[in-house]
Amino acid sequence: MKSQQLGVIAALLIFAGSASFAIQSNSETKAIKHRNSTQQSEHDGITRQQADVIIEELRQIHRLLESDPQETETTGKPTKLQMKIPPDSFAMGREDAPLTLVEFMDYQCLFCRRFHEEVFSELKKQYIDTGKIRFISLDLPLGFHANALLAAEAARCAGDQGKYWEMREDLLLHADKLDADGLRKYAEARGLKVDVFRACMESEKYKSAIQNQARQASSLSIEGTPTFVLARTAKELTGEIIFGARPYSFFDSKIKETLELSPAASNVEGQHE
Repeated sequence: MKSQQLGVIAALLIFAGSASFAIQSNSETKAIKHRNSTQQSEHDGITRQQADVIIEELRQIHRLLESDPQETETTGKPTKLQMKIPPDSFAMGREDAPLTLVEFMDYQCLFCRRFHEEVFSELKKQYIDTGKIRFISLDLPLGFHANALLAAEAARCAGDQGKYWEMREDLLLHADKLDADGLRKYAEARGLKVDVFRACMESEKYKSAIQNQARQASSLSIEGTPTFVLARTAKELTGEIIFGARPYSFFDSKIKETLELSPAASNVEGQHE
């Protein structure tokens, strides 16, 4: 099955590459005929820049398909790592939960959206709300996503007014509308003080913190999103890496397996019976 998926991706990459070349050639030919036209590209379908973004997205899909933890012997990707949680990270759930699940995410990542839509709510209900998991969100804005860094800043600015998780949800579900105007509308819809939110965004007060989290991901050889780390809760996590937007059943199985190895799990079970 996986070889078939990779074959489809390869075909898509070839098609997208051909489309990009055709767009470029077409634009160059028309540029010769209309050198003084400033609106030429607006009527020719997608632009070269849009085509390049599509190609990069397909490459990201290709990388995620190759990142199956069950095939680490061939891909060379690690299955375990050690990491410290940044002090400025946002967390949901009990501090003394036996397990911690970390997500490195990008607001324009289609797979991050898929995880949020198809998996997160059930994980929250079954494990976060019951005190078994502490969920931590870390930023990894990918360079080819034009608004990912801006969106990450918006979520943190909303956090200044106690609305981080609400804004995070809005941004993930509307990844196609993350320009400055869209961000302002989400802030208004969530009842934020828009002038305070705007001042926070204009100051870029959280930009360096977000970039630091991205550098941490790079130091851990984490390059794609979403990437998760599941570990026993501790000051320094030692846990398993989970690549990609896996189905709920996969997370459920991994969590139950890890809980069985966690001595603190029985205490949490007793508190919620």
